[in-house]
Amino acid sequence: MSMSPYQDDGAGLPAEFVAKVVELHRNFDPRLPAVFQAARDAGWKLTVLGHAIGVTNSWAGQIAAKAEPGDVADIGMPIPTPPAKPAPKRWPKAVALTDTEAETLRALNQAWRVYLRPPLRDREHWAASNELVRDSG
Repeated sequence: MSMSPYQDDGAGLPAEFVAKVVELHRNFDPRLPAVFQAARDAGWKLTVLGHAIGVTNSWAGQIAAKAEPGDVADIGMPIPTPPAKPAPKRWPKAVALTDTEAETLRALNQAWRVYLRPPLRDREHWAASNELVRDSG
């Protein structure tokens, strides 16, 4: 599984926030679960949060799950918001064709269909193949 470029290696997490979270983790601070839950609520992925302190996203989820509903993530700084995801790539809008271009495309399409159509066999061919089927059955 690969991470999106905006999430790769904790990109976007401010250095001050990472330093504060690492300090909370090293000191076994009881505010860490509330901080992780607040960061998740802000839109951060567990993979990015876990990478900041050197744990897996599963472990980061377990840390965040320990937060109680009333816990406040007061660490002396606001929880950062993640950068916006890149806009999805869209197909270009349809191009308006002139009447001449549209007629040319129709002619090419018809010529291609005729080219792809298999040739029709004559009646003798079908009659002979039907006799073979009747004889073999």
